[in-house]
Amino acid sequence: MLKSSASTIWQATLPLMLDEKKSFRQLSVAEICQNASIHRSTFYRTFTDKFALLEFGIEELWKNYYQELDNNLSTPFQTADAFFENSESNLFLKSQQTDEQMLEDIKNLTLKQLERYYAKQLDEKYAVLIAGFIINAIKYIDQYGNKQKVKLTPIEKDQLFKNMVMPLFLEHQKST
Repeated sequence: MLKSSASTIWQATLPLMLDEKKSFRQLSVAEICQNASIHRSTFYRTFTDKFALLEFGIEELWKNYYQELDNNLSTPFQTADAFFENSESNLFLKSQQTDEQMLEDIKNLTLKQLERYYAKQLDEKYAVLIAGFIINAIKYIDQYGNKQKVKLTPIEKDQLFKNMVMPLFLEHQKST
């Protein structure tokens, strides 16, 4: 995939959702191509399908989050909270809020990318296993925190993360 073509197509798709308030699922490839001023064949040379465009877009929107996470590995909840507060990612999520399946797809793509991010930080032998554990711990802590009578704050969720997950992460983190 050509990064510049992919970025151009994504940057033309985003306003359709943010400004015109269309859900990603409602957009047609023809509409995306028209807005990007490209031929349909260019779209399919760049992406296998519309879902691949979404995956690329999520990666683009969240890349600053991963950069922030580099400095805040032990505070994923506070980092996410601060990142999303005024981000284009948050606007994108809000634009898709009426489509529960899309929100679930976005969440799954984000967690998949986050798992790859953590796996890169770990020694090779158990990287995928431990990264999967970390992601499931994040999901569980988030679900647990949101089910309490008084929801846990990102600080409280991060404290659980630090106590339960970080020792395992640090034990298997790549040496620098």
